[in-house]
Amino acid sequence: LKADVVAQYEFLFDFGLELVGTDADLVADATEIAARDAVKALDALHAAAAFRAKVDLFATADTAFRRVTGLPVIPPSAW
Repeated sequence: LKADVVAQYEFLFDFGLELVGTDADLVADATEIAARDAVKALDALHAAAAFRAKVDLFATADTAFRRVTGLPVIPPSAW
């Protein structure tokens, strides 16, 4: 394991992690996100869950999330 990567994830998980359940409304929101912002289905589910949790920041190295309208994406370089 890379110590710097482990440290970054430990920081993120210590900062706060909220689990959001999947239901029909979340899937409907994800479907809309996928169609509107041209992201993959699982990425759209992650984005929909982030919106439901009202996240302040969405930390990811996946640049596809930058296409999700209104999602406050923060890249690893800003961690």
